[in-house]
Amino acid sequence: MDDWDRMTLATDVVLMTVADGELWVLLHRRPHDPQAGKWALPGVFVAYPESGEQAVLRALRDKAGLAFDGHLERLDWSWEAGRDPRGWVGCVTYLALEEPATLRAAIGGAPGVALARVAVPWAGETGGPVIVEISGRATRPAFSHAEIIAASIKRLRGKLRWTDIGLALMPPTFTLSALQRTYEVVLGEPLNRITFRRLVRDSLGLIEPTGLLQEDVNHRPAELFRRGRNG
Repeated sequence: MDDWDRMTLATDVVLMTVADGELWVLLHRRPHDPQAGKWALPGVFVAYPESGEQAVLRALRDKAGLAFDGHLERLDWSWEAGRDPRGWVGCVTYLALEEPATLRAAIGGAPGVALARVAVPWAGETGGPVIVEISGRATRPAFSHAEIIAASIKRLRGKLRWTDIGLALMPPTFTLSALQRTYEVVLGEPLNRITFRRLVRDSLGLIEPTGLLQEDVNHRPAELFRRGRNG
């Protein structure tokens, strides 16, 4: 048995944000084979004695120049032979979330890094393929990364209605309208305004008022909220 007959452990991270009414995922262009030149999720082989989370943070730093400190959770684990032409590679995937202004500022004009738009043609948590676009053109990410992106969206949709995970996509203060729009983009459906506000503010206690209003707007300023006692 040679070294490649033994499983090697890797991590991939799906870093998502919501901006301009769309869902986006961070990709980088692979500089080396296999699949050199293709867009891919940031990922690395895990180096002893790293944890999976430490490897993910290294992947984001080395592949995207990003010092990440946002929401991070383990998504899935796979070990199918043939997934990677370099050998038998087990992969732990992670879901990461960040608010758009912070993410855009962090990656700046980093070469070989892009936010790709993700279109989801299925409703609810039914699952299925997604469409990944960079600069308006559809692209097929490397390896099985399109399937991993789809699985991350299914997980995010499943948790959005009963946890505080949606707040990871928001800045420190926000309007209720902006929060609702973020939920609608992720879920792919419109939400009733009154029902939504009762859910996040009253039933789940995810948000609380700051006592402040919007500034520098050309309309009646809306009330600003922040993460609440349960958020």
